[in-house]
Amino acid sequence: MGFDPRSSTIRLQFEDLKNKLMIAFCLCLVLLFKFWSTLTRHRSATPNQIHSNQIHSNQIHSNQIRILTLNCFMRSWGIADDYTTFDYKNERLEELIKSEFPKYDILCLQEVFATFSFRSHHLVSRAGFKYYIVPNDPPLWSRKFMDSGLIILSRYPIEEFECVSFTHTGVYSDQFADKGFQYAKIQDLHIINTHVQSDYQVNDTLATSVKLHQWSQIKQFMDHKNKKTWLVCGDLNCNAYEDNNALYTKMLTIFKMNDLLCPQDPCHRPVTARSHDSVTNPGKEPRSVDYILTSLPCDGSTSHVFYPASHDFVTTKDTACDSNASHNYVIIQDRTFKVIACRVEEFCLSDHYGISAFIRNECKERMLCH
Repeated sequence: MGFDPRSSTIRLQFEDLKNKLMIAFCLCLVLLFKFWSTLTRHRSATPNQIHSNQIHSNQIHSNQIRILTLNCFMRSWGIADDYTTFDYKNERLEELIKSEFPKYDILCLQEVFATFSFRSHHLVSRAGFKYYIVPNDPPLWSRKFMDSGLIILSRYPIEEFECVSFTHTGVYSDQFADKGFQYAKIQDLHIINTHVQSDYQVNDTLATSVKLHQWSQIKQFMDHKNKKTWLVCGDLNCNAYEDNNALYTKMLTIFKMNDLLCPQDPCHRPVTARSHDSVTNPGKEPRSVDYILTSLPCDGSTSHVFYPASHDFVTTKDTACDSNASHNYVIIQDRTFKVIACRVEEFCLSDHYGISAFIRNECKERMLCH
């Protein structure tokens, strides 16, 4: 039987049509995903926006700010679900909202992904915080399938905010999430909330290279703002125990900041993460990867986890002019912040522990005549 060129042409046309249909189907899935993601999230709060979330006035301590950073381990659908991986995400989130989050004034949260999930909507609606920042949707052309998973909630007004994506894209599965950092100005504190590149093996040089770029991008952003009162919160994925503390030292060198847990020896820094699969995966032994870094001076007089400290700085805010018959004068408000405690919060509702800081906020007025 001879070769029939017409059947070969038909087969080629059929294969070409099948490929085009597959591409169209994939594009439809991406568009459907983006549409769903848009429906299932709140938008970031503008600084002056007033939300319907109600809080009681006695929940705010006027002279003390209570901050918590926590990786919530609310992994996206498709990676983990409650029925096959025993995540119990809904139950854990409800317990956090009910029992833990009311203790704080500002929350910096990681891994609260909105992709195919209403959990971030539920959190913002139920947690009782009046002001919040949620992540932007990844751009359609970004090849990112998940948002950053970052959320800041505050009982105090958010005066300024930005959501920034990392320019150095992640590796491994991190490349599919729009990782970056959030910036918020709250009560004259300049706060960064972030979750940087994860490690997927011990001494992962590729992941380390990405982390160095991402830390540097955050520091460049901070330098551009040119402010003094910084807190960097989040999962910085820098294990203080690894490689004789070399990466930990390099991170602090990049940020030029102090670790609020502030041990004299990083080897004794408290554990902040215990993997859910640490038994079956020896590369996931207990780690110390969550941080609150500060621009405050650290006296280094203590090395244990629970401690009162004397970290002080003063920033000048708000001037008001007035006049009377004899002279003009300017009223200056001097705001002083003092970190009075920092500790690891060992509530076992995630594969990470939280880190809390209690900051005293004092404001004094003085009058300058001219």
